[in-house]
Amino acid sequence: MDIVLKELGSLGFDPRIALANTVNFLIIFFLLKHFFFGKIGDAIKTRRLTIEKGLHDAKEAAEKLKGAETSALEVIKEAHLKGSSLVKESEERAKVVFLKKEEEATKKAGEIIENAHSVAQKIKKDGEEELSKQAPILVASLLEKVLREKSSPQTNEDFVKKSL
Repeated sequence: MDIVLKELGSLGFDPRIALANTVNFLIIFFLLKHFFFGKIGDAIKTRRLTIEKGLHDAKEAAEKLKGAETSALEVIKEAHLKGSSLVKESEERAKVVFLKKEEEATKKAGEIIENAHSVAQKIKKDGEEELSKQAPILVASLLEKVLREKSSPQTNEDFVKKSL
């Protein structure tokens, strides 16, 4: 072993310094392990748990998002179907209202036409009555004017006798 130590000594190796370095290393290692590595290990473990929890929460959020998207699509489909049914129902109601109003308008137009016919008949009747009252007077007046101007009084009397 002396030979080995001699050879190592020629290379600059000193066993006492090596022993002191080893002791120093073990002391520093023990202190670091006891005070520092434990806290670092706990911090790493806490960090790992936080990251795992974050990943788990992210997966849950992604699943909830998919569920919400599916739910939203269902709600949209349902709203679309309701909207379509409301439009159809409104169109049907509008048709019923239109037909009802058209029937009312036709009835009212018939009443107006009937009223106009009755008013026209009354006017015609009144006109005929007035004409029947005025016709003899007008005819007599017309005959009188014609007979006086174109014929003599004797001719007039003959004409009146013949006419009667």
